[in-house]
Amino acid sequence: MQNICLWQWQKENCRIVNSNNTDAVAIKQVSDEDATLVEISFKGLNFYGASLYFAINRDIERDIGKVGEIIELSRGKGLILSIDSNSRGKLSHDTNTNQRGKTLEEFVITSDLLLLNETSGIPTFETIRGRS
Repeated sequence: MQNICLWQWQKENCRIVNSNNTDAVAIKQVSDEDATLVEISFKGLNFYGASLYFAINRDIERDIGKVGEIIELSRGKGLILSIDSNSRGKLSHDTNTNQRGKTLEEFVITSDLLLLNETSGIPTFETIRGRS
């Protein structure tokens, strides 16, 4: 199964709705205040889902290392990553690429991740500092 990397721009909590067809187990060895990894079973399909927040004032290499750990732990099963990276990059349809974005884009490419981030023309981030 191909790994899929989803970038999101708003920090969100990971939420799982359990039903008769869905089971979710938190993987605590790589989870912390900014990362949640869950193993999900749904109608016989098993995969991992992770929600991560990369703090703007933290070296992005640390957070990329965490993603690398998650990829290794989930090897052989599907993986969906949802990341608020606090970075900008043309790979994710931004108009600019900053250094954090360049570092993250290099990781996405070298890790053979698929990036699913559709362009809509509507910014997902907008403050007095800018919009993207």
